[in-house]
Amino acid sequence: MQLSALGRAALPDVLASEGHSYVAPSSIPLSSRPCPPRELTTHEVEDYHGSYAQAAKNAVENAGFDGVKIHAAYGYLINSSFKVAAIKDLTNTGEVLKLVASLD
Repeated sequence: MQLSALGRAALPDVLASEGHSYVAPSSIPLSSRPCPPRELTTHEVEDYHGSYAQAAKNAVENAGFDGVKIHAAYGYLINSSFKVAAIKDLTNTGEVLKLVASLD
């Protein structure tokens, strides 16, 4: 089973057509996207982390998968979380970095 969240790698027009928001850990867009994503709040980042944990648990315990792979390519939500956490830790309280570190 592979889990992923596109984050800033998503296509904003496709998300909008399906009623979803274009969000990422920061408002820094990919150069190939027409607009910046809405920056997630600390609470929303916590929610995503909880959703990943629950999805992984469901895949193994309920659906019978042997393991779970997290797709974290460049621009995807988890990948961006690590990069943004490092940047924000230099300028903010470091809460985002602590959240990302709690994934272990």
